[in-house]
Amino acid sequence: MNRLADKVAIITGAGTGLGRSAAVLFAREGAAVVGCGRTESTGAETMRLIEADGGVASWVAGDVSRGEDVDRIVRTAVERYGRVDIVVNNAGVLNSRRETGVGSMGTTLEIREDDWDEVLDVNLRSVFLMCRRVLPLMREQAGGAILNVASTAASQGYPNSHHYSASKGGISALTKSLAVSYGAYNIRVNALIAGGFESPGVAELMPLFKPLLDDPQMRYLWCPLGRLGTSDELAKTMLFLCSDEASYVHGADIACDGGQSIGAVPNFGPRPPAPPLFAEDLLDAATMETGITDYGDRSFVEGLTVFADALRTEAGLNRIGHMITAGDIVRMLTNRLRYQRDIGGHPEIVDERIVAPIVVTGLPRTGTSKLQRMMAADPGAQRLDVWRLLNPAPFPGEQPGAPQPRINYALGVERQLTTQFPDFMARHPTEACEPDEELLLMEMTFQSMVSSLRTRVPSFRKFVNARSAEPLYAFVKAMLQYLQWQDGGGRGRPWILKSPSHLGHFPLLLKTFPDATIVHCHRDPRVIIPSFASLLEAGRRMGSDDVDPHEVGTDTLEYWAAQMRRNVADRDTVDPARIIDVSYQRIRDDATSVIAEIYARAGREVTPEAAAAFAEYEKRRPEGHFGSHHYTAEQFGLTDEGIDAEFAEYLQRYPKLRSEKSVALAT
Repeated sequence: MNRLADKVAIITGAGTGLGRSAAVLFAREGAAVVGCGRTESTGAETMRLIEADGGVASWVAGDVSRGEDVDRIVRTAVERYGRVDIVVNNAGVLNSRRETGVGSMGTTLEIREDDWDEVLDVNLRSVFLMCRRVLPLMREQAGGAILNVASTAASQGYPNSHHYSASKGGISALTKSLAVSYGAYNIRVNALIAGGFESPGVAELMPLFKPLLDDPQMRYLWCPLGRLGTSDELAKTMLFLCSDEASYVHGADIACDGGQSIGAVPNFGPRPPAPPLFAEDLLDAATMETGITDYGDRSFVEGLTVFADALRTEAGLNRIGHMITAGDIVRMLTNRLRYQRDIGGHPEIVDERIVAPIVVTGLPRTGTSKLQRMMAADPGAQRLDVWRLLNPAPFPGEQPGAPQPRINYALGVERQLTTQFPDFMARHPTEACEPDEELLLMEMTFQSMVSSLRTRVPSFRKFVNARSAEPLYAFVKAMLQYLQWQDGGGRGRPWILKSPSHLGHFPLLLKTFPDATIVHCHRDPRVIIPSFASLLEAGRRMGSDDVDPHEVGTDTLEYWAAQMRRNVADRDTVDPARIIDVSYQRIRDDATSVIAEIYARAGREVTPEAAAAFAEYEKRRPEGHFGSHHYTAEQFGLTDEGIDAEFAEYLQRYPKLRSEKSVALAT
């Protein structure tokens, strides 16, 4: 205790995180602390913590990138406490406020001049301004300690936030120059090389670290101590460097990073930076990934352009949302490129016949996933597992019949969803080796309506609404041919498909697959719509901090009501023998008999092996396997009356829906 007795310390950026931890600790050790930051409310909380601990402190609201505010901060310290012994230049930002709003990753091609100026002003100019102001005082006092907070970005190349890296490198260089110039006045100047640590100020970066820390091997390669630090731990190092105990430490870069700066996997792990959300940048990124330039028919680029523009300007993506979305788009484009290459080398792919698929559809949350996954367990069927949907094209070097690299990729996605987004997994379990929706293939056309629901992109939704869905179905058929060819042909095995997005396209679905059997699942829309809104909200929150539940409710209701109105109108125009209607209640209570009925309609036999597989699936995947979720219609601005009005035609055609008791939730 009292290692800083009778000292006066100015700490910038003291409102949250590392600055707050340092301010509280320095005051506890006897210093009179002058904290500063942009926000009065966060400063008030720091002052409350210090005063509750018996410390002495003052708060000055100000912007340390402005000379007049720096003068006011230093003047306050001198007027109230008579001197300045310690300065901790801690204030810093990763990106400009504009970039944070649009989800920019801060790469050189994304950064505007004003973004660069803002980050350099807050991070580096502020250090210059504060040092210029306090050095004369310290010189008169015959001593002082200045600690400038830098980062591992000062010595390592970061794949994002290029201006941040430049500013932290500048702090390290400035620290050494100050040390050379002012050491003779007993003014010690050092830089803290801070590594990744847990703090509210860096909360949005946590998903970057989590995959590394969850991997038992990677975590120690990246950070030899195998964990993130805390702001309180770093504050102890800061205390030492500012105390007389560090009297012979001068002009040094002192790392407090758990060994990250010497780890074998720097830069948040072995992942490339996310490209800017511009169509040409995304196309170039996919070409760089694959070494392939030929996309074949480039008509999809129009939709990609509209989608990318909407993501930048409308979606409100945060940093993680930008990374996820850009990564997904590049993944889709790389698969298109590899498919085009393989078609050129193996034209026989387009001769594959897709025979008698069974297509499960219906509004979401009607038992479609359970029905698809049970039927896909049949060893005599072909299944669209998630690993195939994410990457229908084999990876480079992958041997025929050995898709483990693609399975491993999908397992990584599953692990990320399970650990980082458990709410989403509880609503829609997404498992690498379980089937899912061919919707994931449709999204590769950049004309899928559901892409406009995952994120808030109203201009893209308008674009899709004005276009035919034929390219989506042609692409799905092409991908099924591609996957079937990789698996040695159909060999009498039907595909088991599923997606609620087929609801508004029965004629087109049957035009594409004339011998398909369509399974239409039904349930009360009063249960369905709030449930899907809950799923949609969880999906949007994966990449945005600005999600309006009422807007989610409106989007959900409008989209599915429009699809169902189209479905009701189309049902009288298609062959009824190709469609079988089943209720959610029957799927929940006796899915095996439902499957027997479907197989009979499709002209298939339920073999003993298939029956055993159906039973085994139900046993290993009970309802709520990934947890439960709770919601109300009201939280999404929905009412029973409003839902009934939008689905009036559907309810009139299927009046028994109101008499069924809708209880347990299935998808």
